[in-house]
Amino acid sequence: GQFWLAFSDDSRFSARVDHEAAFPDGMRRYDPGTVTPGVVVSYSLYSGFTLQIFADGSIMQTWPIPSTLDPPKPDPRPTGFRPPPRVKSAPAERHFLPGCPEDIEVSRMIYGHGVVCRRLLSGRIEVMFENGTSAT
Repeated sequence: GQFWLAFSDDSRFSARVDHEAAFPDGMRRYDPGTVTPGVVVSYSLYSGFTLQIFADGSIMQTWPIPSTLDPPKPDPRPTGFRPPPRVKSAPAERHFLPGCPEDIEVSRMIYGHGVVCRRLLSGRIEVMFENGTSAT
């Protein structure tokens, strides 16, 4: 089952059984003596920010990609308008390289044992361990 709740500010709350924890790999049927399923709780804001809390205590935060990265909208100026010529034309699509200013964080997973995993727009993954070390 699943429970949904919508608030007047357009945010959403949901709770459901954590089926992924109840049926680990190789398990064909549910045995309550072996595995006890928990609950996954999700809270989504109107802005697109989503917070999920999993049965094992892990927390996932997901941010919406900023609208500045969306495709350009049609030009509202009248037909026939000619902008001044540009010295250099802009690229048709954006490329995000690891470490560039546009390489923003799109999600973060905080595991119950203290490890933090950040996912960036370029696809780069940064892992920060509880002892202060990190890996990319």
